[in-house]
Amino acid sequence: MSSTGVWSDFDAIRHTVKNNTVDKLKQILGGFNEECFTHLVKTGKKQEVIDRIVSTLDEWRAHNMEDRWLKAKAIITQVRNTGM
Repeated sequence: MSSTGVWSDFDAIRHTVKNNTVDKLKQILGGFNEECFTHLVKTGKKQEVIDRIVSTLDEWRAHNMEDRWLKAKAIITQVRNTGM
């Protein structure tokens, strides 16, 4: 079973992704591409970008990729609070 401590705030953060502006969502994707070595496209309608971020987070949780989750959480928090 996955470490609950690392994933304890996963659902809360995952569900707040949709509250970001399109610009911030694109910044999150850019951060994922740089820090987590993804190749996610930053274009599309807002819901498509949200879905892309959420599905990536879900995949990392399903595979228990704690290192990527910790980086993603930091990126999402930084973008939400200050932008990149």
